Amino acid sequence: MKTHETLETLRRALTQLKDTIDEKLTLTVSTELKWMQQYAVDVALDPDTANPYLILTVDGKQVRHGDIRQKLPDKPERFDRGACVLGKEGFSSGRFYFEVAGEGKD
Repeated sequence: MKTHETLETLRRALTQLKDTIDEKLTLTVSTELKWMQQYAVDVALDPDTANPYLILTVDGKQVRHGDIRQKLPDKPERFDRGACVLGKEGFSSGRFYFEVAGEGKD
């Protein structure tokens, strides 16, 4: 067999292997996501704990980092170091799934 034919056979085999792996990974990720989503919870953020540089939406579902420190009531539960905020409700046991998206500040 010529070198060109051998390389072409190898290329086809590797392409087929890659396609098979991609298909299996897609199915696995899809199945795992469906499994996790059965534990989905609705999380709202607690404005009383938010660092003064964090700006929460009225519904408590989104937060962004502001450039100016907000004047907020001084509360013992408020984070004053680090861009942190807690959820309004805690979980003591069980399985929970929620998604968080972020961008911008590192």
